Amino acid sequence: MPTRFVFVLATVATLVMAGAAYAQRPDAAAVKELKSDPKQFIEVLQGYFAMVDQESKLADDPRSVLIIAQHDIKDLYLAKNGAEDAVKELKKMLGEIKDPAARTTYHFTLVDLYKQLGRPQDALEELRAIVSENTRRLAQEGEAPPRKSPPEAAHP
Repeated sequence: MPTRFVFVLATVATLVMAGAAYAQRPDAAAVKELKSDPKQFIEVLQGYFAMVDQESKLADDPRSVLIIAQHDIKDLYLAKNGAEDAVKELKKMLGEIKDPAARTTYHFTLVDLYKQLGRPQDALEELRAIVSENTRRLAQEGEAPPRKSPPEAAHP
């Protein structure tokens, strides 16, 4: 029985530390505060478990992974090498991606990068690719693009 108590105590202590880290307050005062307020401790743990669950679901969805990856790739290249290198890497990866939604997000990221580089013509080409790919996708799914209704005349 004492072994079980020690195990439970160690597990709770680990969870308290994880909860404090999750709350981005890993200092001793934060841990002491969590220990003294069970309700807050439970809320922090619930938030932590919800975050882990959400990350697990995202990691299991290839589309989400592709979309998240392109944002991180862009950020890393911008921080270290600049927008031109980010464009090269994303264009290379875009050639490998088959998922239409992920392709669209990559195109939009390229539009932003081309704007930063002062290359509006290249940004326009990416926008054309977005329109073309998504129009084709709608046609394959048997849907016509939505039509805009003509604006109604205002009556006094």
